[in-house]
Amino acid sequence: MCAFFAAEMGMGPGHYLTQVRLKAAKLLLAHRPYPLELVCQPVRFFRARTIFAACSAAARALPPPRGAGVNRGACGTPADADALERGLFV
Repeated sequence: MCAFFAAEMGMGPGHYLTQVRLKAAKLLLAHRPYPLELVCQPVRFFRARTIFAACSAAARALPPPRGAGVNRGACGTPADADALERGLFV
């Protein structure tokens, strides 16, 4: 099952889940005034240190960014954050 998932998604299920969790955490941190400790629990990172470790691992897996500009669309929009909050904090 894991081999099938990896073949279809290009990564193992654990790595995929970490990427989904990181994306949700980045979205909330970019568009909400929540402290890191509050963001950790709903996206299923139980300690702030876990997010930093996951970000470090993800950064090592990516090629270095091009240019000095910041991609402001990388963390979604406030509407995306609203939808995520509705799903997390029901």
